[in-house]
Amino acid sequence: MSRGKSLLSSSLCALLVFAATAASAQDRAKIGFVDTGRLMLEGAPAAAALKKLDGEFSERNKELQAQAARLQSLTERFNRDSALLRDSELAARQREIVSLENTVRRRQEELKEDFARRRSEELAQVSEVTRRVVRQVAEAGNYDLVLESDGVYVGKQVDITDKVIQALANVR
Repeated sequence: MSRGKSLLSSSLCALLVFAATAASAQDRAKIGFVDTGRLMLEGAPAAAALKKLDGEFSERNKELQAQAARLQSLTERFNRDSALLRDSELAARQREIVSLENTVRRRQEELKEDFARRRSEELAQVSEVTRRVVRQVAEAGNYDLVLESDGVYVGKQVDITDKVIQALANVR
């Protein structure tokens, strides 16, 4: 088991022991669980962030697709006409194709890097909002402990993911 998983397992066990101890000390501890994966897939802030990113990068993506189509057209025309071209014209077209290939490749990489950076920024904001809403739902429901992420088994009585998704729908 990796060190991170081991640490997570140890922390989870400690929390469960704490919850069990607290449950025996009080009437009963109220424990909740949220599936963070579902929150990122189904939550309104995540959907809004993806829509924002699509709008932000759609124009660059269209331009890149147009350049790729132009490159394909030039390459097909070159392959079709190469036997009929003079050496100087053949070399000029090859240079044009290589130059356009390099440009397309460079712009694809720039777009990929820019998108990854912006996606990371947006997901950080979504995560912040989601944590705040989970805390609000937990406080409103008088939960003593709320766990997140994946669980091997989570009963419906402790899964508050749907409540959080509903609360996220009201966040502006």
